[in-house]
Amino acid sequence: MNSFSLTLLVLGVVLLPLLALAVLVLLILGLLRIFTGQPIRTSPALEAQEAALMQELHRNLARLEERLENIETLVLEREGHQSSSLRE
Repeated sequence: MNSFSLTLLVLGVVLLPLLALAVLVLLILGLLRIFTGQPIRTSPALEAQEAALMQELHRNLARLEERLENIETLVLEREGHQSSSLRE
């Protein structure tokens, strides 16, 4: 067995349990936060910023929906003109 594979084996034996322990601790902390009802964001400034971002997103989606409806109308009108010109 060469030194590289031995190093990988040692790293695997040491790091994998530490990684598993870190994941377990994070999971327990997350579950405690969920069950205690403690909010993730406690800063009012962050909540205000998030609310403003959500409102902007809603406005932009409404504008996008309006534009899409206009494009659909134009396409349907163009198809209607093309089909009527083909009949003539």
